[in-house]
Amino acid sequence: LLLESLDGLDDAVRRLDIAERALKKQVHSNFVTLALAQAEMNNPIPPLCAIFVRLFLLQGVANKILLRQSRDAANAAAANDAAEERLRWARLLCHRLRTSCR
Repeated sequence: LLLESLDGLDDAVRRLDIAERALKKQVHSNFVTLALAQAEMNNPIPPLCAIFVRLFLLQGVANKILLRQSRDAANAAAANDAAEERLRWARLLCHRLRTSCR
């Protein structure tokens, strides 16, 4: 997806969802939940979380862009909630990974 063109945004969101499913098949079903809980408690998290940080950041940005394009209030609210959640997860995991590297 080029930043200048939003024509492929729906396809990009679909591919990000596929990537999330593929990543989650590679780890325990509770990996992300446990990593988020550990990060919230300021405990160390596995370096593998870096891949999920990138995924969540891309999903959050894509959902924010969808929010701007949406004319349907119900879809806009859902997109905003999804975007905020994914960006919060990315921020939390990234912060924890950065502090554990020091």
